[in-house]
Amino acid sequence: MGVTGVDELRERARRELEAERIRRRAENPTLETGNGIDHAPQGNSPPAPAVKTRKDSSPIKSLDTIINLPKLLSSSPPLTQAQLGALWTAYHARKEGVLCAVVPLEMYSQLIETARRYSQFVVPLPRGVKSVEDGKEPEGGTEMFFIEWALHHCPTVPNPKVDEVEPTDHDSAFHSSAGIQASPVVCRPHLALTFHTDLASTHGVALLRGEITPAQSGDGRWLLGQEEAQALVVAMQKFYLPGTGEAAKDREELLKCFHERPEEFKWERLLELSDIGIKL
Repeated sequence: MGVTGVDELRERARRELEAERIRRRAENPTLETGNGIDHAPQGNSPPAPAVKTRKDSSPIKSLDTIINLPKLLSSSPPLTQAQLGALWTAYHARKEGVLCAVVPLEMYSQLIETARRYSQFVVPLPRGVKSVEDGKEPEGGTEMFFIEWALHHCPTVPNPKVDEVEPTDHDSAFHSSAGIQASPVVCRPHLALTFHTDLASTHGVALLRGEITPAQSGDGRWLLGQEEAQALVVAMQKFYLPGTGEAAKDREELLKCFHERPEEFKWERLLELSDIGIKL
């Protein structure tokens, strides 16, 4: 992968990630108007509960800039998890370069608890034929991606009906290790995931939104194909939500080793436990 050690990769990624956060805050892109999920059934709807908007300096979009939260929360009868998932999926189905999912709160809590202990990791991705970077067609093979987790508010489950509590969002960025090596200051993430917890207390879920970075050529292509982005999410889940069984224990141990004993970390073992059919 071109980076000889875990410590070197983490240090380069740290510098690059800080530069990326500064860039995202400075850009202040035009936000979506919140017209996506606004057709929830109304009936005799009570006044919508006050939705707390973000006041911190988070570089990510808050949920109330993507969907019409007051209208959704005031729907009568309240939306079920299945209905909410259908609306969330339908909204993103019209957009390119995005992923979405509705994550049960129990699964989300387990994922974030692991991410708080181990905020960085690497996962392999077999490169396909649908991605492009710097105008060059991919050549296949396996590429390592560095994961960095960030918390954009206090790690508590928010209640959108309580004015004193602000939304808690978790952000996970996937950076190509090749890009970090080539240009550790200006390398952009290939994929950024955001877990929105605004509806955790009312619907028992976190809403996941993933954004794939467009290619710099500006020709409508992306740094990752849709299937590749989904594969990265699955690879991340294998280590942060390992499940049960012998392989799950081995994945937990490798994640721990990456942080606590980087000199013992084995790239060969990472490929084996990622179960992508490639061995060194």
